Formats: sequence, structure tokens, C-alpha cells
Amino acid sequence: MNSILSQTLTAGKRFKVRASPDFEDPDGNPLRYNAVSDNTASVRAGTDDHLTTVRGVVRGDARITVRGSDPDGLSARQAVSVTVPNGEPVAMGPHPSQAVPNGGTVAVGLSHFFYDSDGDPLTHAASSSGPATARIPTGVLTDVTSF
Repeated sequence: MNSILSQTLTAGKRFKVRASPDFEDPDGNPLRYNAVSDNTASVRAGTDDHLTTVRGVVRGDARITVRGSDPDGLSARQAVSVTVPNGEPVAMGPHPSQAVPNGGTVAVGLSHFFYDSDGDPLTHAASSSGPATARIPTGVLTDVTSF
């Protein structure tokens, strides 16, 4: 019986592996396989025939137990550790241009434009390509330059 190596898997991605090379029945009986995750909130697993599919859901760690069973009910198990690392925030689309009146301010809510797949709170930073400056108090981008 071969051992299954630990894996790192990005949320939303999956990997598939054949279970049959990792199990052997000394009597030569055909084996059935199943896979179970101990943390289905972070990692899900299942089998279809000899193919085990593992899918990352959200950041976290899980232990996947793969079991091969023969027709007489005897079985062997192997476990593999799977880690889903912290995912990067994602920009959700273009940011609209904003005209700032002379001496005025414009507030732009940022929560519509960024998403974190892990649900982590996001912090924001801003920069300006011109003489204007910008600041971000509590997730709202505000221009603070007077002309």
C-alpha cells in the first residue's frame, strides 16, 4: 500500500486522484472506495468508482480519510492532510471615475468593489496620480484636496 501525500489546495479548486494504486487486497478481490473529510466546511471529498475528488471550500485544514473495502467487508484506510490557505481578495470590477468639485469632497463606498473569499475584513489604501490626495476612513474613499 502506497501512502497519499499531503496537499495544499486553493479554495474553489479541486484535485482528483486514483485510489486504486494506494490500496491492495492480498486475495486479489476488487475494492470499493470512499473518502470522508473531517472538516467539510473547508474541504470536501468524495469518490466515484476508483477516483477520489477533493475540493477546497474555504481557508482551513482537513484530514481526508480514504477507505478501500473488499466484498467480505474488510477494509484498509489511509488519511491525507489537506490545507486550504488564506485566499487573496478579489477586485470585483472597474471603479467608476468621480469628478470632485473645486474645494469639495466625494465619498466612494469600496465594499462593492472588493471581495474576500474567506470573509476576512479588508483594509484599503489609496493613491492619486495627480496633485490630489485621498484618504480612506472606514472603507469610504474621500478626496481631501481643495483646488
